[in-house]
Amino acid sequence: MWGYHSEKMYTGEEKIVIAFDIGTNTSIASYTHLVGGSLPIVQALHMYPESLRDQSLNLPTLPRGVSLLRIYKHFLLYMFKHTQSHFQSKIPNGSAIWNRLRSNMEFVFAIPINWDYTQQQIMCQAAIDAGLFRHTRQRHCFIS
Repeated sequence: MWGYHSEKMYTGEEKIVIAFDIGTNTSIASYTHLVGGSLPIVQALHMYPESLRDQSLNLPTLPRGVSLLRIYKHFLLYMFKHTQSHFQSKIPNGSAIWNRLRSNMEFVFAIPINWDYTQQQIMCQAAIDAGLFRHTRQRHCFIS
């Protein structure tokens, strides 16, 4: 895990922002707990154990008919649950803060630059289906 420390004081309302960098070769989750009057710190999470980095994985083939939407839904849910677990275990009073701010979390999706509107909509629907947020444009954005 690594962190980024901003030098600019945050002056807005308290909130949690979660970012998922969905890459073609690797993906990463990161979060920040923004509190007015403090310097933001972004925590990035590695989603696999160190021991697996140099080993090849023999994964079973997906069953026929599994949609891309379903794959992304489960992938985002996996990343979200690990982010939640890390936040709650590493931030003082993390569980209480998470529960209090959960309904107003903001999400950022960093996606491959060659994704068009169709791929963005699949990712958005997968996030909605995974329960990350309701269908609203105010709580998520895509960057490439």
